[in-house]
Amino acid sequence: MAWRATRSARIVAFAGTLVAVADMATLAWSQPADRLSASALGQGRMSLTTVERRPPRSPVRSLVMETPSERREPFTCSFELWDWHPVQLELYMEITATHLTERLTHTSSSWGGSIRGTFTAHVPYSASDQTVRCFAIVFASDVGEFIWEEKTFRLPAVGDDQYRITLNSFIPFNIVPDPEAGAVYSFSTIYGGNDRGFSVDGDSKTTQILELLNPYIYDNSFVTSQVNFVGLTERYDYWTSVDTPGCCLAGRLTGTAKHDWIWGHPLKVDWGTAGAGGMNCQFLDLFFGLSSAILTLNCSVAADNPLTLVSAPPIFYDVHMEFTFRKFEREVGYNLTGIRTAFPAFEFYLGGTPMFQSWPAENNPALLFFHAPVSGSGSGR
Repeated sequence: MAWRATRSARIVAFAGTLVAVADMATLAWSQPADRLSASALGQGRMSLTTVERRPPRSPVRSLVMETPSERREPFTCSFELWDWHPVQLELYMEITATHLTERLTHTSSSWGGSIRGTFTAHVPYSASDQTVRCFAIVFASDVGEFIWEEKTFRLPAVGDDQYRITLNSFIPFNIVPDPEAGAVYSFSTIYGGNDRGFSVDGDSKTTQILELLNPYIYDNSFVTSQVNFVGLTERYDYWTSVDTPGCCLAGRLTGTAKHDWIWGHPLKVDWGTAGAGGMNCQFLDLFFGLSSAILTLNCSVAADNPLTLVSAPPIFYDVHMEFTFRKFEREVGYNLTGIRTAFPAFEFYLGGTPMFQSWPAENNPALLFFHAPVSGSGSGR
């Protein structure tokens, strides 16, 4: 596409914006349909060139935009013009993008009717689509004419800014037997459970929350906002704290017992919270491929019963997690491996997507002495 102006036209440049000032009656728009051909040269590469060579004043020009193929690769704009006015030519080029904080420019000059220029700009990836624009204009000030080309490219979002990981352990039962010595149980005292099914934000015995930052958007830290939480452990007098006490842990805790905060019998006997020293998540590695980034980390929990009178195993898990960020996809792939105690229940989430869920075989804290595997794979957000 070309604007042509008479010698009386003036070209004014200011603040990165180019403006042609002329008597509008002297301007003419020239774009013969048989002169230009548009073609796509591979995915993400665009070019606009003339289909045949023309004599002077019918110039041949080409503007090529090469787009990123790997993480944070630059955009490259190349412009070439030949067979135009054999005078001094001035070339101005710029790259702009939605998430670039500044307009990037390049200028050069040449004699003899031909000029070329190439420059690059690093366009940051984003959680939203953005438009990248490459613009080039050539001035032949001695004859009062200019010619320009423009290309645009839609750079898709590379995914969300961040992804929440939630790891819970919880006792799904209303009440739990009190192991006084190994597998010997006494129903004189019991523990309160979380009394729920699977839920990403449900009441839990232990909770770990962390945010994974998209490595295509962020340069440094990739795991942030880590929270370790240990729930309250409460022990009750069984015969006074449930609504219908009887054989085999019958009944449910009464509201009166739950809200009793006076130490000792009857009702709630004592309570306490285990330390969070045994809870940890550690970033391990980040690997970039051509179209994906793999982030690995390890999370573990070892939460003791703060009220037990005997040596009892803690609620425990140790999980290796691998997350695959695929460029220009919202969902993140995951792969989990590890071990856990067979009691209580466990649930691990990527956003609202369950990565792993397990339910104890029975209401029996003795299962803390046994381990079971953790495994899961899929994708979510």
